[in-house]
Amino acid sequence: MRDYYVYNIRDYTQYSEVLCSEIKSPVVLLVNGEMGVGKTTLCNSLCLKISGKRLLSSSYNLISIYTGQTKVIHCDFFRKTLSEDIFYTSIYPLLTEDWVLMMEWQSTFNFLNSCGVIKIDIELQDNSVRRIRDQILNRA
Repeated sequence: MRDYYVYNIRDYTQYSEVLCSEIKSPVVLLVNGEMGVGKTTLCNSLCLKISGKRLLSSSYNLISIYTGQTKVIHCDFFRKTLSEDIFYTSIYPLLTEDWVLMMEWQSTFNFLNSCGVIKIDIELQDNSVRRIRDQILNRA
């Protein structure tokens, strides 16, 4: 487990570069934190680094796919809970080739043992500082 402190938008980019240099596809990233703390900002930075594409606002889409050298599947579970049915019918068929599955509002993942799982918690420290705490839950 490690802590990383974010003071501005560039720090999300720096953290994304560090994390991307350490992860290997296939991997699941579980991104959590209170509303407005920067989950989607972090996911956007990661998506840009991994696939070369920016995230579209995902609050209305449960699942979005971004193709590049590595495919990014981004899920926003604010309005819906991840279930076995949703995973195996809507997400699992997308897990082909190199992929990174980023899931906002999801703190656990018990569906695949063959991939890495990293939990990322973002917490507001004060009005301008956020702490990102990442923890490897499963090594591939």
